[in-house]
Amino acid sequence: MSRSARLVAFLEALETAEPNAFCSPPGLGGGWRVKHVRSGMARKVLVVHHSGEILAYQIPNTHGVCPECKARRTPCEHCNCAMCAFDREISEHGGKPVTKEQIAQLRAKIAAFQFGQPKPVVRLDGE
Repeated sequence: MSRSARLVAFLEALETAEPNAFCSPPGLGGGWRVKHVRSGMARKVLVVHHSGEILAYQIPNTHGVCPECKARRTPCEHCNCAMCAFDREISEHGGKPVTKEQIAQLRAKIAAFQFGQPKPVVRLDGE
């Protein structure tokens, strides 16, 4: 499989990029942190698509079913497969909790936000 020049350039830049910098992986779209793309590739959750053009998800066979739930043949919500661990990692819910004051400040900013100031009407007839 030959890889596209765009994908090769992305993978080369990924090696030396700042871990917390944002990038847009070919095929995945959106903004991703470099460290998350690297982690996904290391876990083999993100792989080069068979076409060689883009990156793609590769869902493990064990995704969504732990050994206990597999015996019951029901999907579980506590899966620890590589895919679920990766999803928890990229969700970035490990930050500090937001205070009520911060929420109030944000609400005030949103309430006062304006797209632009109205322009005065220019009349050509002089009235």
